Amino acid sequence: MFPRRPPAGSPEAFGVARKHERARAVRGPLSWADALPAALIVISLCVQLATPPEITGAPLLAAAPFVAAYRMTLRATVLIGALVLVIGAVEVLAAAGPAVPHGFVDLGELAVLVVVSLGLCRVRRRRDAELATAQVVAETVRQAVLPPLPARCGPLEVAGRYEPAYAAARIGGDLYAVARTRFGVRVLVADVRGKGLGAMSAVAATLGAFREAAPRAPDLPALVGWLDESDQRWKRQLGDAGALEADERFITALCAEVSLDGRRLRTLQCGHPAPLLLRDGEAPRTLYPAAEGLPLGLRDLAPVGPSGNSGTPPVREDALAPGDTLLLFTDGVVEARDRARVFFDPVAFCTGLGAPSPRATVDALADAVLRHSEGVLEDDMAVLALALPRE
Repeated sequence: MFPRRPPAGSPEAFGVARKHERARAVRGPLSWADALPAALIVISLCVQLATPPEITGAPLLAAAPFVAAYRMTLRATVLIGALVLVIGAVEVLAAAGPAVPHGFVDLGELAVLVVVSLGLCRVRRRRDAELATAQVVAETVRQAVLPPLPARCGPLEVAGRYEPAYAAARIGGDLYAVARTRFGVRVLVADVRGKGLGAMSAVAATLGAFREAAPRAPDLPALVGWLDESDQRWKRQLGDAGALEADERFITALCAEVSLDGRRLRTLQCGHPAPLLLRDGEAPRTLYPAAEGLPLGLRDLAPVGPSGNSGTPPVREDALAPGDTLLLFTDGVVEARDRARVFFDPVAFCTGLGAPSPRATVDALADAVLRHSEGVLEDDMAVLALALPRE
């Protein structure tokens, strides 16, 4: 009887898929390290045959199982170790004279090294499996907390990309969200103080508050107020739980709203980097706010203005034209530095970039940041592009 295939979407099918994904992560792609044990054995034999008896290739032969333990499966490591022992035994038996007893001692030492390499391989494989499982869990959590963006939302084409500072974590303290409402397409890009998994609870709380408030808040100041109240509640919960850093947590945020006809853009910034407006044939425009508000969680420190909104800055309005692209990002972009500690300049990079598709724009900017920092990000990076298609 053939084994029964579990039905699609069932817990058994999910488990099987995760098992295969863990296996692929543990096995990894082939590289030069997979051929190195065999190369060491061949070099050892060449040294043994081409040099005088007092020169031996035994050190290279002994290194082969350890190199195999670093990369290969346990079965492959066993095969390499067995081959090493066979070659060592043949060399001992082929030797003549008083060196034979000493050769058997060397063979015993080689057998001990092979056994040790097998133990190291077993431990390494177990650690790799645990790491692969953790990465699968992290990816599942990321998909749940920060699901993929729709390719189109209202009149806009949308693309986003997320690069955590810790690649193994898959998610950190940056977030973005897009929602189509009766008021227009509303967008949130935010950065929680801190990075990595420690900021993920704030990311989940902020995204939940945005999804709840986006279709209900009548305008952007009301939306920001809703998000700030949610952050204040989250900080109180942390304080009640005894978290000492609760009062030090805040969230920089940029809220945007594009009218349903795609012609009007409204932005409101709360301590967040200003977005860029890319228009074909023109230099990138940085949409600086008339007055920048305090980050979420700190708005109660601002004096109450004439409108009664504590810390709420005025909303900036701009006109959009077909072919325009709005580029939003977190400070992981502007704070990326190279070896000379020079910061990345998104405006200079986007000059001459034109207005390609949102996906091409997002990937080009993110790849440029990674090249500039040589793949080492000091902070999480989130990039979001919204494009109004040409008529």
